[in-house]
Amino acid sequence: MQILIRENEKLKAELAKTEAENKRLKEVNRWIPVSERLPEVDKDGISPCVLIVDSGRPRNWGKATYVNYRRGNNGFWASEAITGEPTHWKPIVLPVLAKGAKE
Repeated sequence: MQILIRENEKLKAELAKTEAENKRLKEVNRWIPVSERLPEVDKDGISPCVLIVDSGRPRNWGKATYVNYRRGNNGFWASEAITGEPTHWKPIVLPVLAKGAKE
């Protein structure tokens, strides 16, 4: 019986870790409303590249665009036209290389 109790406690601890990681990943991967916050910028006032969804209609509604954010009056900017106001953005998460893999 003691073995089952210890095993149950281990499983509960693993479940708690998995649930915490799931919550963290949901936060990292969610679309962030621009009304909530904007991307962080470096000392030059420019963010790393992010994805945005703009409100342009009808052609670009719901289309994600790869852009940078520039602090100040410039806002979001990209190599292609943004047809509407950006509504949401998310960081681009780079893949993690396996240990020993070459870039």
